Amino acid sequence: MSEADLKVMDTMCGKWKIDSAKTENFDNYAAAMELPEDLRKKIKEATNVTYTMKRDGDGFVAQSDMEGDDKPIHFKLGEEFKNDSCGIEVLNKFWVEGNASLGYHIFAIGEGEKMKTTSKRYLQDGNLIVESEGKGVTMKNVMTLMEKY
Repeated sequence: MSEADLKVMDTMCGKWKIDSAKTENFDNYAAAMELPEDLRKKIKEATNVTYTMKRDGDGFVAQSDMEGDDKPIHFKLGEEFKNDSCGIEVLNKFWVEGNASLGYHIFAIGEGEKMKTTSKRYLQDGNLIVESEGKGVTMKNVMTLMEKY
């Protein structure tokens, strides 16, 4: 982890609101990821979800306010960490390439069953873009800045 990597991450620090109207390909992504129907419905109905990320020394703290996914996540670039996302244990790792934060996420979805996804976060036109890919299907979220940290 370099100082340049931390600076890229610092550009993404703030409080962001997910713009549900600009979300692309959620239904196809949710189907590919085999998300239960009740979880799909919960995500689609959550229209005022915010995401915050703050610097914490040489690491970061990220948090969503979506019910069931609202615990703070502490992480450092290049180090694996586990969290619980809507009742599913996830092993994660983030790093920086260019002006983007990349990551992988391994979901423990059943007894011995695992599913891997990847993510890419970057700024575009003042918005935080999050592209999530799993099983060959990509979903794109657009977040607008509410408060810069």
